[in-house]
Amino acid sequence: MIKLIPGTFCLWWLLLSAQGTRAQEDNVWVFGDRAGIDFNSKPPRAIQTSISTKEGSAVICDNKGQLLFYTDGYTVWNRDHDTMPNGMALTGPDVGNITNSCTQGTIIIPAPGKAGRYFIFSLGDMEAEEKGYFGKLLYSMVDMGLDGGRGDILPGQKGLLLDSLLTEHMMAVSGSDCNVWLVVVSRARNEFKVYNISANGIAAQPVLSPRIPGQGNTDGNAASSIDIAPNRSKLVITQESNVVLYDFDVVSGQLSRPIVLDDRGPTGSYYGACFSPKSSKVYASTSVVLNQFDLEGKDSLSMALSRTEIAYNTGVHALKRAPDGKIYTSGNGTYLNAINQPDSAGSACDFTFRSLALLPSSRSRLGLPNAATIIKERHFHSRNNDTLSCKDTLSLTARQPEGNNYLWNDGYNQKNRLVTQPGIYRVQYRVNSPCMVDHHVDTFIVYPFERKRITTLDTLYGHCQADTQLLRAKNLWGMDYTWQDGTGGIMRQVKQRGLYWVKYILDSICEDHIDSFHVRYPVSDPKVSFRADTFVCQGNSLRFINTSANSFATYSWSFGDDHISAAANPVHLYRDTGHFSVILAGKINDACSDTAMQTVVIDAPVQLAFTAQPQQICNGGSVHFTQPLHTPALSGLWWTFGDGQAMFTMQGTVQHAYDVAGTLPITMTARFRACPEITITDSIRVYPLPNVDLGTDTSLCPGRQALVVKNRFPQPEGASWQYRWNTGDTTPVLRISQSGRYELTSTSAPLACRNMASIMVNKSCYLDIPNVFTPNGDGINDFFLPRPISGQEINRFRIKIFNRQGQLLYESLDAAGQGWDGRFGGNNQPAGVYMYQIEAAIQGGNLEQYSGNITLIR
Repeated sequence: MIKLIPGTFCLWWLLLSAQGTRAQEDNVWVFGDRAGIDFNSKPPRAIQTSISTKEGSAVICDNKGQLLFYTDGYTVWNRDHDTMPNGMALTGPDVGNITNSCTQGTIIIPAPGKAGRYFIFSLGDMEAEEKGYFGKLLYSMVDMGLDGGRGDILPGQKGLLLDSLLTEHMMAVSGSDCNVWLVVVSRARNEFKVYNISANGIAAQPVLSPRIPGQGNTDGNAASSIDIAPNRSKLVITQESNVVLYDFDVVSGQLSRPIVLDDRGPTGSYYGACFSPKSSKVYASTSVVLNQFDLEGKDSLSMALSRTEIAYNTGVHALKRAPDGKIYTSGNGTYLNAINQPDSAGSACDFTFRSLALLPSSRSRLGLPNAATIIKERHFHSRNNDTLSCKDTLSLTARQPEGNNYLWNDGYNQKNRLVTQPGIYRVQYRVNSPCMVDHHVDTFIVYPFERKRITTLDTLYGHCQADTQLLRAKNLWGMDYTWQDGTGGIMRQVKQRGLYWVKYILDSICEDHIDSFHVRYPVSDPKVSFRADTFVCQGNSLRFINTSANSFATYSWSFGDDHISAAANPVHLYRDTGHFSVILAGKINDACSDTAMQTVVIDAPVQLAFTAQPQQICNGGSVHFTQPLHTPALSGLWWTFGDGQAMFTMQGTVQHAYDVAGTLPITMTARFRACPEITITDSIRVYPLPNVDLGTDTSLCPGRQALVVKNRFPQPEGASWQYRWNTGDTTPVLRISQSGRYELTSTSAPLACRNMASIMVNKSCYLDIPNVFTPNGDGINDFFLPRPISGQEINRFRIKIFNRQGQLLYESLDAAGQGWDGRFGGNNQPAGVYMYQIEAAIQGGNLEQYSGNITLIR
């Protein structure tokens, strides 16, 4: 009886579908040294740009993919690749570029509610620490209406400080209410800071969420990154040896439920992180290894165990999703690598080395541009059920009267209309919200007005008193469902006997309904239950403990392997390994029974082995121990390395450095969730380094008696040492007749283990220069000043003393004075080593120059 209006629904559907076209704001990339990629063409083409940055960069296009501007966080270039008139020194005129070596040092965010205006955020890198800018977050505002549509920085809106003491992580994502979330990481505390950017500006207080700290170096030194999933539900962060996954709430900006995907320290520190386009995979890179983690349909342990090495020794650093559906990686050269099928598991993701060539005049470095942030459009759909009732006409009105561009599915273009026929009517329109256009579609279903009265009655029997009975209306397409207790809904659950009814209307066929249900129960409700070990090793019998109520007359067990039992507490031996669903059914009588189910896992004993590479090292070297077998039954590996050190890990590969020599025993104990642990032993040989010591620095007078220098440690009996001086001599003893620094390198067999020592031989002909003084006021050695030898006269003299920072502490031209008393500016200087420079002419001779160290002792 529903009448549709032909020929107009397709027009409406095409208009609605046009709203879902992909955003083009990320269609141009700018990075490295004058490098760029334009994804507006297929295949993408390389372009030349004006940027030169080691890591941080950001770029934004309009919604048609045409370049607007780009930045390295310090300089802004317009679409013509020229610097904007006020686009230099975004971080301050006297600071310099503090974002060049920051992993995610800059990002561009559209200003909500301010068309044509964009925030640029600049984050200070670790190399800016001496300037006090490491971890400082500043922002500037670009107005595209300036400079003839090429854009410029708004006056007074450049280099404004927002936060400090942050790491090098920074990412942004569209919120749920016309806003953007800016995510950064505190270096002072283990927490995320998420700033809400809306039409009101940047919120003063960020949303705080705790985070798991990184392993290895401190987070302040971590060159790592974060990424937010395309579906905006997850965030991943790399931090040195860690890869951690978090849930992200796009409504509140809160991060929660951390899952450590990897904390085992792969070869090199983790740097890049990237979700696949369908948010099903996470990729994380070091400078050596590219790993994939599978998130699809997995629990937290399975996600961590899914780690798969995709590529090795490729020079991969940054990772970024591209508009063509691929993930590209920086290669530190004239090309980009590509993951062609990033949502496919393992090697099926199709990693291609040197996939996209750059122009010869440009090259990539460590970083790729930060993600272009766009504000997600909002779409509203509503359904209104109207009836013709007893009237010939019905007035339909769009739910939002303040909209524009109203278009009904039959071509009518006003927000109000009158209809006289039943059918489905839809109106599409737009409403201008504070920062974007909201798209609305309202649907009206108009029914005929002839109405009937229909009643039904069903009797329902519960087998047991506590059985839940599901009551459901006979018709599921009605309106205004109301039960006898005033509740609404098509269905309801009951556990009490009695009479229940629901009334509703079917406007589509003009019917009023009342469905009644008579619910009865014959007996009480029993429950069965049991317990057993969840994990069992193959060959061991499993005992099932029946914990059911006493009212059951019989029991029936199904062990999931085609074996059954009627015993109350059976013992069963599984012949095979795997997952088995055990079902216990208990029966009181033919009308009442209950069942319970539990899954048990039977693990097989596992034979393991490990390798040590290399098996011979010099003292101070490292050994890689590898146990290649991965199985869910393995709960961890306990390693002892023979030097008093031990480690517990879930990973089959560990690295250990040795600082003791000898033949050292290695043990690996594998622990399983069900089967007995296994211990495997091996050994490695650590050769000692040769002992080398040339003694303390000394002096001589050129042209006089030569100085003999040799290794103070004799060669052990039976050892084979080789000697090489920086003079080219290969003898253990060296005769020295000139001042300077002399180095001895000793090499021992069989692994060519090396050690080195050096001695400084100063020139001392005319002056007696002490190397220690004690300015403690006891009258003994309280001042530092060289004196002439044998009473010779000093005709010219100058002395300067510096601290380790190069600061001049003392200067004098008086050779007969008392010398330096260990003070500067009236304050005692701390004990330690200081540097001196002396010029002196003895009895009219040539001017001699001396330099060295003096130790101040208090």
